Amino acid sequence: MTRPAATGSLRDNSDRVCRFRPVSGGGFRAAVEVTRRCRLRCPHCFVPPQPLDLPPLATPWLMAELKREGCQKILITGGEPLLRADLEEMVRAAAAAGIGVDLNSTLAGLTAERARALVEAGLTEASVSFYGDRAFHDAFVRKSGCYDAALSACLSLRALGVELDVHGPLWAENLCHAAHLFALAERIGAASLTFFRIVKPLNVGGAAWLSSFPDPGRSAFAGILDELRMRASLPIRTVGFHQQEDESCEQACSIVGIDAALRLSPCLLSRSDRCEPAVIRQGGLGQALRLLRAEVQRGDWRPWCGHDVQ
Repeated sequence: MTRPAATGSLRDNSDRVCRFRPVSGGGFRAAVEVTRRCRLRCPHCFVPPQPLDLPPLATPWLMAELKREGCQKILITGGEPLLRADLEEMVRAAAAAGIGVDLNSTLAGLTAERARALVEAGLTEASVSFYGDRAFHDAFVRKSGCYDAALSACLSLRALGVELDVHGPLWAENLCHAAHLFALAERIGAASLTFFRIVKPLNVGGAAWLSSFPDPGRSAFAGILDELRMRASLPIRTVGFHQQEDESCEQACSIVGIDAALRLSPCLLSRSDRCEPAVIRQGGLGQALRLLRAEVQRGDWRPWCGHDVQ
């Protein structure tokens, strides 16, 4: 089962290491961290704790430069992008530059009115994480009512024609909720469902953190996945569970990352002990991209994702 998204992502049944889909038709996508602020305190969060916002004045020229360098789509992420009062202006600037817009958000706090405003500004896709049923989800994100708020927002976005990718991070404790997440994705009319292996946060020690999110077990997960795919009406993708089937990494190819300090990296889940991320300045994105890709080819950067912390 394969569905092309409106702005170039490929939605299909696949088992990958890299969480970023290849972009159809050439070009790349940019994951842009517009803020590090968030209402929630999810224990697996990998966003640095220092509060920081992308400078508002950077948005118009950044979108123009991204388009000039071949960017097809931006993934607006955080933190929680909905905390930006000027989010609609950011979406509008991207759309005006001819770039598709995908919002990566908890969706908690997204009203029907603001959903309409974002769609009118040019929003075409959104992705949201659910961790289990109502009780499990709210306990995990440490805020009561978040499950229902996100569900309501999903329905508002779908009513406006926005494509949704439901993310289901899985570990041993919530593997029993995989079927619930599948049913939820079908209920809201999601375009795809993605099961993720959890990524280690920056500020937590490896061994202690990993013991809190033990692997769900390949055989148990594979059995559940096969059953769901047999009856699914939407594509189900997995990330980080089947490394030997797919060793691809899209860093600096189909994806680049731009953080709230306007620093460029191969993706927001890459790190380097040899290179400092280039700070993007007006008129300098093209040169920064060329230098970055040369660094990646030399092996100066490595992916900082699920398999990197085992």
